[in-house]
Amino acid sequence: MKNSWKDSIYLQREELARKLREPLARLAERCTPVWNEREQLNALLMEGFASIPHCTYLYCVNADGIQICDNVGAAGLMPEHFGRDRSHRPYMREVVPSWGFLLSDAYISLLNRRPSLTALQVVRTDSRSLGYLGADFD
Repeated sequence: MKNSWKDSIYLQREELARKLREPLARLAERCTPVWNEREQLNALLMEGFASIPHCTYLYCVNADGIQICDNVGAAGLMPEHFGRDRSHRPYMREVVPSWGFLLSDAYISLLNRRPSLTALQVVRTDSRSLGYLGADFD
């Protein structure tokens, strides 16, 4: 029996989430000790960028949704995104499950004006959540 297009999209999202969850969790763990150090976060995300399949941009936001490093992409750093308030973006309004990983619903990106998804991975210490590692996919 042939899957409906909704079933097909669901299965593709499930597969993408499966591919992203572990690499993002590993990278988020590495962010914890340098969380408030912009340059060190930038370097860490540059180093880890290739480990996130199909990724367009990586960045970190604090618990209030304010970006605390540059965007990191295949072309390098995009410092104009430092300090950006992402709190009103659709993916920041979704509830992150208790396991700390969310693959957002599709939305239209502000930068490229095309359909996108964002994966959020909670960055935490033993006692509290610091914010999120974000990965955009166009």
